[in-house]
Parts: sequence; C-alpha cells; structure tokens
Amino acid sequence: MNRTFKMTVAYDGTQYAGWQVQLRRQTIQSMLEKAIEQVCRQRARVTGSGRTDSGVHAIGQVASFSIDHWRASASDLARALNSKLPNDISISEIVDADQNFHAIRDAAGKRYRYQIRIGGVRDAFEYRYRWHLPGPIDVQAMADAARLICGRQDFAS
Repeated sequence: MNRTFKMTVAYDGTQYAGWQVQLRRQTIQSMLEKAIEQVCRQRARVTGSGRTDSGVHAIGQVASFSIDHWRASASDLARALNSKLPNDISISEIVDADQNFHAIRDAAGKRYRYQIRIGGVRDAFEYRYRWHLPGPIDVQAMADAARLICGRQDFAS
C-alpha cells in the first residue's frame, strides 16, 4: 500500500548547495532522500514546497513524499529519519497526507523572515542567522521600502 506523507523540515543550509538535488553536491533534498532510503529500504522522491539557494536556512519547510509498505506510525518514521540525518537537518513533524497531497501545488503561502542585529559587536553564535550592522540605520526608510513588498505576491514564473 502506497502512503503519502507531509513532513516539516528545519535546516541550517550553511553546508549545503540549496534544496534541490545536484550532481556531486550535498543538498537538503538529497540528504532527506538518502535517509528515507536507509530507513525504508526504498527510494522516494522528496518534493519541497519551495527551493532554497545555497547557504539558506529554513525553520518550517514543508515537503511531501510517498513510500510503499510502511506500517509503522508517521511519528515513528520521523524518529527513524531524524536518527539518520546530520545534526543540521531535522524533521519536526511527519503526518499522513491525502494520496494527492503535493507540497508545491498545495502550498497556501510562504513566509520569509530576515533578521538584522543593529549595533554592538557581532555575535559569534548568531552570525549565520542574522545580519550584523554595526552602525545606525534609517528605520523610516526601511519601513517605507517594506511597504512596497508587504502583502500577497505572486512570484510564479
């Protein structure tokens, strides 16, 4: 019996060449597919709700995949896959999904968050996740610029 799963993934993309599988490069998708093959003893194509570029991180990226003959619970599958993934990739949740669920097609939206640390000294523990600007910024100019891109946008090509 074929089962389709929806999983939520978090990762630090520093060491990866983005989401999508690339020849001779480590990617998030390839690491997830390798873990599925190790645990389930079958290949599965993991489809992410979007593709990230090299070095980009994600907190709650949704992905989907289907496998045959998995009898254990989805939460057992999540635990097993997490045991095979490197420390910079984790699956926060796996749930059974409708057979027709597709992470790209069924995405209701995406949210991007950019963080900036203003002033002070660059923090050695957050430099991968926050830009550091040592001096003051023009908050009003940033707010004006943000209004131009806030809201619902269709970036489909």
